[in-house]
Order: sequence, then structure tokens, then C-alpha cells
Amino acid sequence: MSNRSEKVISDLPEEVQSWIGETLTAKLGPLPVEAGMCVAFTSATGDKNSAYFQAGSLACDSDQGRRHVPPVMLPIWVRSLDGARPSIEEQQASEFHFRLKNALGLPLGIVKENAVYFYHPVEVGDVISCQQQLIEVTKERTNRLGIGRDWLIHINYYREDGTLMGMESMRLFGYKKAEQS
Repeated sequence: MSNRSEKVISDLPEEVQSWIGETLTAKLGPLPVEAGMCVAFTSATGDKNSAYFQAGSLACDSDQGRRHVPPVMLPIWVRSLDGARPSIEEQQASEFHFRLKNALGLPLGIVKENAVYFYHPVEVGDVISCQQQLIEVTKERTNRLGIGRDWLIHINYYREDGTLMGMESMRLFGYKKAEQS
């Protein structure tokens, strides 16, 4: 069942209107949380927090023997790591963003706001998946970047056992430069 907003933007294509409130599950191959990437991340950022980093390796929770990873890495485990955008047929963590840009003819985009809420610690060996929901698309507007629209996407991150690990809220602006109109 859709949580579709009652607020309909009249100049939105019908297809785009039908996406509001819909949920997509990313169909990426599972990427297990890997200790080496976490050590590289903490080293590169200079983050030596003893909660998850000790003497060049990930720390273990002394009671449980689990190795937690930096919370900020949660979205990494469901995104393409080679820097390439997957083909249009391949769903990904920010699928709605790319679908909206294509459907609305907006080749450029920026992230305006991003907030990530963490509910449970991610551990080495976890397999993370995500679901995303398009919350809203605004009316077309012009700003110094060009002509475009804002949209809000929520992404829920789950461990393989179904535990909700965190949620990301992204407000993006898709646009084209004024001379591209």
C-alpha cells in the first residue's frame, strides 16, 4: 500500500506522480561489511576512536567478540564501489534520484541536505541492503544553478536478518542550466 501524498504537483508527469510514496528495494549484489575497508577508512580520516579502532585493526567488543565499524560507513555497503554509475536497468541505493533526473530531463543534481540516523551498530560480516522511498517532488523553480526541482528520498538500511540498522534522508536538487532549456 502506498503512502502517497495528497499534494499533487500538476506539472509533474503522471509516471513521476505515481512514484511518490512508492518503495524500491535496491537489487545490488550483497557486499559484506569488510574489516580492511574500515581500517582504510579510519586511517584515511585520521579517526582513531578506540570504540572501533585499536593498533591498526578493528577493535573487538570484549564481551561479545564482535567488531563494530564506524557508523558513518553504513551507506557505503550498498553503493557501487568502483565509482561508476550502474546501468539504468540496475537498481541502486539512489535509484529514485537517477529515475527522476531521467524522467524530468534534468541532467545535473546536487545533494542539498543529508541526514543519517543510526539505530544499531554495523559489524564485520553483516550484509546490508536498503529500501528507498520517494517522499516528495516540488514544483519547478529557478535558482542560480539553473531550472529544476527538489525531491526528498528516505533510504532504510537493513541487516540480512531484517533488523533496521539506520535511515538516511536526502533532499536533492535536480536541474539543468538555464541555457539548456
